[in-house]
Amino acid sequence: MILDMKQQELVGIGIAPRGYALGINAVVVEIGAVRGLLGVQPLWMHEIDFPNDLVARLHSQTRSGAQEPELSELDCEIASYYAEAVEDLLLGARIGERNIRYAAIQGIATSSRESRAGEYFPTQIEIVNGRPTVVTDFPTKDVQSGGCGAPIGCMVDCQMFADNDLGTLVISLGPLASITVVPRLGSKSRPIGFVTGPGIALNEILESSHPASEQDSVGMNPVVMAEPREALLVRLLQHPFLEIQPPKTVGIDSFSAQFLDTVRAWPEAKDVEFEELRATFYAFTAWSIAEGLRNFLPADLEFDRVIVGGTGAGKAELMIRLEQVLPDLPILNYEMFGLPGGAQDAIAAAVLGAAALAGIPNNIPSCTGAREPAVMGSIAIGKDYDVLIQQATILRNSWLGSRA
Repeated sequence: MILDMKQQELVGIGIAPRGYALGINAVVVEIGAVRGLLGVQPLWMHEIDFPNDLVARLHSQTRSGAQEPELSELDCEIASYYAEAVEDLLLGARIGERNIRYAAIQGIATSSRESRAGEYFPTQIEIVNGRPTVVTDFPTKDVQSGGCGAPIGCMVDCQMFADNDLGTLVISLGPLASITVVPRLGSKSRPIGFVTGPGIALNEILESSHPASEQDSVGMNPVVMAEPREALLVRLLQHPFLEIQPPKTVGIDSFSAQFLDTVRAWPEAKDVEFEELRATFYAFTAWSIAEGLRNFLPADLEFDRVIVGGTGAGKAELMIRLEQVLPDLPILNYEMFGLPGGAQDAIAAAVLGAAALAGIPNNIPSCTGAREPAVMGSIAIGKDYDVLIQQATILRNSWLGSRA
């Protein structure tokens, strides 16, 4: 839900990866609430591209894993870009009298199986100039309550797109794809959400090594629209993850550079051209979403519209494939709701961070499999924390429908 804010309540920054390793999206948002629902008003957007060598190293570590020295180096380098995004917004976001009070981040998944603190880059960031409070590490509290820790944005989908008359399917096209089915307000049905399988990571890795695909790699229309290779698509759709009953999630390893190497060696991929392989991977993403909906949604959970966000929503070829597998439903994008679609995960981070600061449960047990609602997020206290908590208390009281 997008709220018409009458007063400043809570202003923060959300940061998340763009694709798997293309860069980061950052957004300044104002978070408000009415009873039982949080709302968001985007105020400012910022993007940072990663240099090609960093993209290549991140893709490479999904092929063979990485040892601790390389992981630490990647962690520090990515942390510097996250910190740069926060500092840029603190200095450059001209939003009147509003003050940015916090930053909430979603990191880049590491594929390493080595023991280390955290499963995402960066593990922490340091903002030198007037450091705001930072909220990170959302999955851990859900996992501690028996959940999958993903999909992390289900609560945000339910808060933003709840509707009295329409059930809504929200599709997130990030490195992996996930769905949330948001029942009509007042329905006895519970939300359902799960990771469906591949998103755009396979295409991102494929395109990054193919110079002719440069335009499509930044979200423009592809030069060539090929047809998927049918036999290869059939084999891809036999991936064991697609058969697992939700709640479920999966690591980036399952749809990574190593998996791409494996696919290229299959007889079904013999002599496959770049454009044909790209089309097949896009179809793989679309069909895995459709199959997940067909196989795992309860019969009584209905939806009337589809809303698509994430980096993949800017990929014309992927959207065409999605329309082909969901032909009977209107497919809307984030921009139709006044939201920057590519920043879906950054907006989710900001809302999850606000909820954490306000003490509002921000997981959905029926989606993640957790035993109970949890307040996800680790908080590193920063500048003006007392003022921040006062504003978070106002937010919580508005959400609960009570007075401060």
